[in-house]
Amino acid sequence: MYKIRTSGYGPLLASCYTVRQPLFISGPPGVGKSAICRQVFREIASNENKEFREWSDLSIDQKSECIANPDKYWIFADMRTSQMDNTSLTGIPNMAKTDLLENIPYSWVVYFTQPMAHGCIFFDELNLACALVQSITYSVIHDRVISDRRLGENVYVFAAGNRSQDKAHTFDMPLPLRDRFAEFEIEIDVEHWIKWAQHSKLNPHIIAFINWKPANLYNADKVKSDKPATPRGVERASRLLADLDITDDKDDKAHMLVSISCGESFATEFQAYAKVHSQLDWTKIIKDPSKIQEMSLDKQYAISAGVADQFKRKAGDIKFQEKLLDVTDAQREDFAVFSYRTISAADRDGFRKVIDKLNRRGIFANKYARYLLENV
Repeated sequence: MYKIRTSGYGPLLASCYTVRQPLFISGPPGVGKSAICRQVFREIASNENKEFREWSDLSIDQKSECIANPDKYWIFADMRTSQMDNTSLTGIPNMAKTDLLENIPYSWVVYFTQPMAHGCIFFDELNLACALVQSITYSVIHDRVISDRRLGENVYVFAAGNRSQDKAHTFDMPLPLRDRFAEFEIEIDVEHWIKWAQHSKLNPHIIAFINWKPANLYNADKVKSDKPATPRGVERASRLLADLDITDDKDDKAHMLVSISCGESFATEFQAYAKVHSQLDWTKIIKDPSKIQEMSLDKQYAISAGVADQFKRKAGDIKFQEKLLDVTDAQREDFAVFSYRTISAADRDGFRKVIDKLNRRGIFANKYARYLLENV
């Protein structure tokens, strides 16, 4: 199967959507198969001047509103086929009809089979579904018919599933069904994930740790008995850590929170990173930033995240923030870019105000614009 990195997922999905070509995406768990597509479809909905909504988030009244006014909305329906039976797609027979057998469809089917409907039916975990459910999806994917109703012209259908080696108890998809799809397998793209994590305001120390040891972003292929680390698990660890000061962690809370999210092996290595960070002498670093590039690489990685963390914690202290910017500029260029991306992603408006007050916008733009054009 053709393999692409996560950075190529969005453009390929958008191309398939344009011509309504069904697509099947295979990949390991927690890498963004169902998350990245939501970002793509939000942008598509905006370009089509529609209000993006997820069907599963809507109340009964809101679903009725979408059905009554399908031209206003762009609906994303995440249908977990592993949890379906045959009636989930065909509907339930209307026993009140005595002259003609007619099925009563589910509300999402009613929406997507209206001529003015816009949106996407996402058959997630398709290769975890039993053979009967998979066979019923044939008509939806190929003939665009569901429960004896035809899908609207602006409705897209695509699917995703885990790989057989991921121990997800997958079923082999029949060749006739696979042949209905364009297919690719998604692979981890650490650089793309780091940029996403910075934009999503994940904990800067988690991001710096992955930047230092990228193999830890996904280790499920190596870890057997321990809980594996995946991008989804790393994001979970970031949420649990929140603003916890990892340099003052006497009760090993950070190690515990990271361990339950990403496994013991990941947490042990992250603890080693935290130890390096705790040993940094910020007074000396700020007093003489020129010494930074002479330090060991592990300390330089820790400083690149520490600058962003300190900048956030010292919001409002313009003099201290100016010193932190001097520290950032003294780093090796790739570390400086990492720090600036993390600082500006955490509070873009605040960052712009600081560099304006310090008259550093021109210097910043000249030095880093080619890397951080969106932040200038």
